[in-house]
Amino acid sequence: MRDQVIGSSKPVMRNLTTAILVENAHIPPKGLSQRSLGCADRPLHFMDVLSSYGLRDDGIARQIARHFVAEAIEYQHRAAVRWTLAGTAQNRYPMPVLDVLPPNKTPVHLLSAVFENEASIEGTARVHEELFLKQLQLGRSGADGGDSNVEDEAYLRTAREFNEELFLAYGDQLTAARIRSVKLGQRDARRAFDRRGWLLGPPALFHVLQAMLLLLVRTHWEPLKGQYSKQTLLHHIMFLNRHGFNKGTVKYHQLQPLLTQGFRARVVALFYRRLRSDGVFDRVLRKRRGGAGADRDYARMWDDIDAVVRSLSADDFDRHVDSVCEMALSRDAWIGKGLENHDFVSMCRYLQEVMSFLQLQYAVKFGDIGLLDRLIDPLAVVFLGSGQSQYGYEMLHLRRILHNGDAELRRAVLACGLVNERGKPDSFKPIDLVLEHINLGFARDIKTLKNSTHDTISTFIRGSLAHDELRLVRAAFEFNFGSRTNTTHTYKSPVRDVFSLAVHLDTELCTVATVMDAADLEKQFLSTDVFDAGVKQLPTKVERLNSDMSRLSHRPSDRPRVLVVDGGDLDEDGDQEPDVAVRDAARDVVENVEHGFFLREDYGSLLDSQLATENRSQPYGSE
Repeated sequence: MRDQVIGSSKPVMRNLTTAILVENAHIPPKGLSQRSLGCADRPLHFMDVLSSYGLRDDGIARQIARHFVAEAIEYQHRAAVRWTLAGTAQNRYPMPVLDVLPPNKTPVHLLSAVFENEASIEGTARVHEELFLKQLQLGRSGADGGDSNVEDEAYLRTAREFNEELFLAYGDQLTAARIRSVKLGQRDARRAFDRRGWLLGPPALFHVLQAMLLLLVRTHWEPLKGQYSKQTLLHHIMFLNRHGFNKGTVKYHQLQPLLTQGFRARVVALFYRRLRSDGVFDRVLRKRRGGAGADRDYARMWDDIDAVVRSLSADDFDRHVDSVCEMALSRDAWIGKGLENHDFVSMCRYLQEVMSFLQLQYAVKFGDIGLLDRLIDPLAVVFLGSGQSQYGYEMLHLRRILHNGDAELRRAVLACGLVNERGKPDSFKPIDLVLEHINLGFARDIKTLKNSTHDTISTFIRGSLAHDELRLVRAAFEFNFGSRTNTTHTYKSPVRDVFSLAVHLDTELCTVATVMDAADLEKQFLSTDVFDAGVKQLPTKVERLNSDMSRLSHRPSDRPRVLVVDGGDLDEDGDQEPDVAVRDAARDVVENVEHGFFLREDYGSLLDSQLATENRSQPYGSE
């Protein structure tokens, strides 16, 4: 952070790291064991990703799509939909319940700030020493009769907590990558603590949500020069008259409601189009208006739309919801099968990308780790396809952890990434979001109370030490004096904005897949097929992941010695060691791809061309 004292023209850059300690009930009483990792050397095959449940068009996927479509329509016409369904859309179209965590309160403790730069590998190593050895006081031999206040170098080599136990440290993508870098550099250390086989760093989910927003910015921000489209974020911003948006510095709290409202507006516009194509609008409004036309009136009259929705039976409503799902949220809609309209295909891809974000948001809020597990594989593919290779790699790494770990570890990794401070079923949030809220409190303290004595260092030292106690004091004041601070924000209702955008999209025929000629197609915006692009990169990325993890789990003495001769890699016997992993992968794809996968071209020819470029692949251990 940038620290500058009043009257000084020389700001000081201070490096510091904040951390929280979470007591999670899903950790076994005796702690996680390193044996839970199972066979850490077992490689992940890219077919494990492509054959996962998250990439199948099964009943769960259809149930999820119907839920979000019905929820969007009900949000816009709440009373009418509940009249038609004789209840809420949630009751008729519930989200699937896969593996929901019990809503137990999660104790959170703020640790003292560490004045080290976690962005560097050396700083990350020092942060680990400060947190685990000094603050948590692990590696002390006092239990064996020694001085518990002194680190025992000999004990650090054989300490049970570092040789047998396993600790989870969540963070953003950089934190997870730095943990692996430290483990790689220290894998030959004598002390068990330094080797860090006891530390596992899964990616935290709030930063994954942020990466999902960035994906939509990359794919749907604006059309290319010379093209036009109403299926872009820039069109929404201008139509809804929103301010403060910048593609390079987009904020989560700004973009998240814009995407949600854009999703609802498109779903509602498709619903209106289905009603119009069935003639329901004309029949109902002629009856209401004594034969008057409805084309111009319905776009301005909210009551007319409600009357049309009320006229539907529950079965008719089901049919229209299924029609919207088939029209825009199916795999044929994503690839544009039989459609000669790039703008409509871009709309379908926008809806499906936002729906993935909404699924992740829902899974986090309600603590459904089964749904989280289902989302890992599709997120890995679309991150790779959108150019976010680092988060794509993190999702693949998380999948490899779950792939190799036992049931106890898999549940702990997914469950410990969520925190529930209120103890309510809909109050789960990512563990890194809890820390971000604490950091916001530090930032406000510095902005409003900083002076010559209450400087940055004292803010973090005193604030972090007194954080837990101050929370209890505040709760006691609110309880005893009968006053509670309402932390709920008041928002302007976006229902009218969503309605106006939905009507605009419908009247402009954006919800109709009109056949366009070649000249018009060139002028239309077609968003990137991130799934197709991600699948093409998947074999190479998985192979790289397996190579990195193999280097991490083996010491040099365990690995074959490799000589580099004239740019080629030979073993000591002089025989070339061919890398057949990609060839085997290609054969498996051609033989094992199922029709249910979201694949739309001959990947046999794709991987054959990839093999041509991989013929000079180096055997393991070379640089």
